[in-house]
Amino acid sequence: SSVMNLSSLPAYRSAAPESDPVRPVDEATVRATLAHLREPWRTMVQVQWWTGMRPDEVCMLRRSMLAPAGRHRLWADFGKEHKMAYRGRRRVVMLNQQATLILLRPLSLADPTKPDHLLVPARRRDAPPP
Repeated sequence: SSVMNLSSLPAYRSAAPESDPVRPVDEATVRATLAHLREPWRTMVQVQWWTGMRPDEVCMLRRSMLAPAGRHRLWADFGKEHKMAYRGRRRVVMLNQQATLILLRPLSLADPTKPDHLLVPARRRDAPPP
């Protein structure tokens, strides 16, 4: 289609307004929110806080993506399964000690015979089928 032939607008070189950068939430807000969250959402928010992962990255996190990176640390290698993969980029995230410790419980409870997503929210009984 002809839309595919259009080039992207170069940053700061057109009349198009630039959006403000997205800033992280302050720690007090995160701590206050954690008090109201159940698992696995609590763990998901904590992993995002300690690693800077995007929400979709935390949701797609699998055992098979994790590798040891020294004492009390892991790497999360998303390979070509992330939002910039279409540009040929690879995404690797270092999980610091705090994030690694938070993930120990989901890792220990994971069933190796089932799909290896670590943080899967349980479906509500009254939720409509997918």
